[in-house]
Amino acid sequence: MDFNTDITGTFKQYTFAGQEFKGENTLLQIQLQTLDKKIEVTEKFLQALNEDEAGDYSTLLDQMDRVLETEIKEKLRQMEELETSEKKFADLVKEAEEDEILHELEKLKIAYEKKTENENLIQEVKHLLKLCEASTTENTNLQFELITAENKHTKFQKDMEKLTESCSSLELAKVELESKISTYKENSIEKLLRVERYQCLRIEDLKRTNQLLVAQLNDLNNKKAENKIKEINIRTTQHGI
Repeated sequence: MDFNTDITGTFKQYTFAGQEFKGENTLLQIQLQTLDKKIEVTEKFLQALNEDEAGDYSTLLDQMDRVLETEIKEKLRQMEELETSEKKFADLVKEAEEDEILHELEKLKIAYEKKTENENLIQEVKHLLKLCEASTTENTNLQFELITAENKHTKFQKDMEKLTESCSSLELAKVELESKISTYKENSIEKLLRVERYQCLRIEDLKRTNQLLVAQLNDLNNKKAENKIKEINIRTTQHGI
């Protein structure tokens, strides 16, 4: 802002200095032309004096006055035109200054807009950096979680392999146990059948033995009864005697 103000002030100083220099230069040119004209008239007057000393000096002086008057009028007209031109030039300079000020203001406006835009971009970049940092942190956390999940998955696979091996072992044990059970059932049934056959035979033996014992008991009872009858008969016989 200070730099632009300094530039504007310097431009104005150079503009006014140029106007003054131009005005002074124009006046000096007019004065030089007037002086040249006076010198020319004076030289003509001196030449006329040298050629004709008896000439009419009053006529020459009148001629010089008319010439000088004409020159003065011309110079006045030129000065008026110069003033008009200077006024136009001043108006142009003023317009140029206003245009320059407007241009500077426009430049300042553009610079301010760019500054605001740059500040907004800086804020956006900072926001993006924060998002990147947060994203980096989140990615780190996700990577850590991914590694943890991979480790868990690896452990799960190992556990599954162990479980599969255990299941295979259990399946083999099951098959073996089923085989043993089947063999045991077969052996048990066979044993039961043998025991049952043995028991049946034993029962038959016991029945036959029981029948023999019953027969023997009956025989004994019959013999006992016979012996008792015999004893009674003997006693009766003895008493009868």
